[in-house]
Amino acid sequence: MWKALWSSLNDAGIWLMISALTAAALSILGAILTRIFRDLSRELAVARRQVDDRQQSIERIERRSCELQQLADNDPLTRLPNRRQLFALLNQSLARAANSESFVGVFFVDVDNFKAINDRVDHRYGDRVLVAVAERLQEVAVGFGFAARLGGDEFTVVYPDAANPDPIRTAGLELIQAFREPLILDGAELRISLSIGLAIFPEHQQSAEGLLHAADAALARAKAQGRNRLSLCTPELLRAASERVVIGQALHRALQEDEFELLFQPELSLEDMRVERVEALLRWRQPDGRMALPAEFLVAAEECGLMPAIGDWVLRHAVAAAADWHRGIWPDVRVSVNIAPLQLIEGNLAERLQQLLHQHQLPVHCIDLELTEAVLRVGPIALSALRNLRGAGVAIVLDDFGSGRSPLSALEELPVTGIKLDRSLIAGIDRNERAPAIARALINMCHGLGLKVTAEGVERRSQLMWLRQHAVSAQGYLLSAPLPAEGVPGVRETAAAIGEGMLLGYRWAPQHHAVP
Repeated sequence: MWKALWSSLNDAGIWLMISALTAAALSILGAILTRIFRDLSRELAVARRQVDDRQQSIERIERRSCELQQLADNDPLTRLPNRRQLFALLNQSLARAANSESFVGVFFVDVDNFKAINDRVDHRYGDRVLVAVAERLQEVAVGFGFAARLGGDEFTVVYPDAANPDPIRTAGLELIQAFREPLILDGAELRISLSIGLAIFPEHQQSAEGLLHAADAALARAKAQGRNRLSLCTPELLRAASERVVIGQALHRALQEDEFELLFQPELSLEDMRVERVEALLRWRQPDGRMALPAEFLVAAEECGLMPAIGDWVLRHAVAAAADWHRGIWPDVRVSVNIAPLQLIEGNLAERLQQLLHQHQLPVHCIDLELTEAVLRVGPIALSALRNLRGAGVAIVLDDFGSGRSPLSALEELPVTGIKLDRSLIAGIDRNERAPAIARALINMCHGLGLKVTAEGVERRSQLMWLRQHAVSAQGYLLSAPLPAEGVPGVRETAAAIGEGMLLGYRWAPQHHAVP
């Protein structure tokens, strides 16, 4: 059997068959392996793409997380730390300073007259100004601390870890000095200045909120002193700021509970001895019955954003009172209403006045608006609103004329129909040599411009006589104190009688005194 088998193996045909089967098997195996490797390669490619996609997704998530963190911590316009990040960094600085018994300075920075810059061109230009300001602040601050943006045109610069307050004060002066050089925007120079308030830990406050509050109080004083300066917080400023916060809270309640009252003071024309106009004067009833004057609470009202609301209250009640008199015994009544600059840009004053006049069926000539030259610092929006009011027939009176630094520019820029001489100009017209000459020059100039002139603060008979010679109207306690609305109709005859009695048979002679 074995021989037969071996003999068959020597048969060439058998070997050919085996070779053919082997080749076929190898071909099939190769095809299978090729397909397996191709499938594996495809799966590996898919897996690799999935890994790459997953990695890219992770990277996108990380980038987005970083972007969100940046948005959470940084101001999107200037890239400086925002309010949230400021408090985090400041609290860290305060904790280190408490442990090391060092000092921390907090500068509250405001760009002077930024609103005028913003209104003069557009908000995009204003944004570029803020970016340039932020860059320069950071250039100075990087040597000792960091800058942050609170919002609007308000920034904060923090000086941490100072051995004593002296380098902090020096840094504040460096911040002011850094803006002596103009900014370059769109290839042109722009000169701006800063007002800065400074509070120091632990001298003034111990918390981040307290330090910012104290620095803000110092900033308000820097602005009041003429801007472009550094003001250091003092205990007196902190007390005043705290008092304004308390007053602001009480003012909210006063609006809700109707604690305000309008009084009216007449203006007597010394040419014909007639009362043609009364001025509406705001008072605030206190719990003890005392009437608080505007000077006691208007600053707090401005700081807490209540001026538009309070101004609207005054306007509503003044128009209502004028309408009652107009329909009754005083058809030619004129009521003068004091307005704040913010009412012109935030309170839609022109539209509101037209609405009230229509509601009470009161002619437009029965309401005059009084404002101070402070409106010039608000910007073009306020001036445009005034021109619209004047175009609608509203008389506009410039109050406290002669008390500011630029009364002539106010006459040139504002569409006024009359002026009120400040009481400081009237106080000395019967007692020294220079006051009458100054008052006379201003009166003649205003008359030459066709403006009606009224003198405030008339308290002496000799003042009244001098004013009579210069064809102006007079207002003051000599003629009448401010009165409630129900007492106004009768005051017309009373004030006229007092004026005539004061002037009857009186010969005025100036009392000359040496001017120091």
